Amino acid sequence: MELLDIVDENDKVIGKASRKEIHNSQQWHRGVHVILLNSRDEILIQHRSMKKDKYPGKFDLSLSGHVNSGDGYLKTVKRELLEELGIKLEVKRLAKFRMVYERTDFMITVLFEARYDGEIKPEDSEVSEAKFHSRSDIERILKENPGKFPLYAREILKWYLKKPSKLIVLEERI
Repeated sequence: MELLDIVDENDKVIGKASRKEIHNSQQWHRGVHVILLNSRDEILIQHRSMKKDKYPGKFDLSLSGHVNSGDGYLKTVKRELLEELGIKLEVKRLAKFRMVYERTDFMITVLFEARYDGEIKPEDSEVSEAKFHSRSDIERILKENPGKFPLYAREILKWYLKKPSKLIVLEERI
């Protein structure tokens, strides 16, 4: 069973529970996201596996994951990069924010950025495809067909591309 820390709106740990319990109870918990860029400044967008319990088949950020109870943001992002994309690399912390992902899914998240031009080996159960897209292509998709992305991915990409966003930024460029 995947245990996550329950946190308050300021990211202070106040308990722990299973992922399922947290997602059904409007309790704040922690997550990570990564924007992965290549040398052409394109952004890796993954296509979520149809096996995923949330947002199957949707486009997503380069990487997204939950912080397990007792783990930190950096440890989690390195673990998730290896698990989901099969890569190890250094990341840069961009921002910490909070957002209501769904009616009962409240998350405090740290967004990281990294650069990578090597081979990506997506985990089949997590990702059906991972492909780099130009910023203009992503902006076009967000404008013409925003439903291709879950709400959180849309809002994070808008923030990253310096467009109006619903993110509540707690710390920026840290």
